[in-house]
Amino acid sequence: MHNIFEWQPELGLNHYASHPIQDGSEIFVLHQMAQALTTEVRYREALHRYYDWYAAIAHDHQVDLEQMRAEPQLLKWFPRQRP
Repeated sequence: MHNIFEWQPELGLNHYASHPIQDGSEIFVLHQMAQALTTEVRYREALHRYYDWYAAIAHDHQVDLEQMRAEPQLLKWFPRQRP
């Protein structure tokens, strides 16, 4: 018996099911499961892209902050006016 996750096109789809598909409702349930899995995979991929983007932006902002801390503070040269 072959691994059910190893695709071999010559065997056909029913070979990979635990039992042959009998009616339309079973096909519909399998389709819903496949759609749910696809949606979950796409969501997780988008979430990882967001995490990567956020990490890159946070790093850039940290670099900018360190540069600003190293620059002289020009506003300290002017006295504050009190009302």
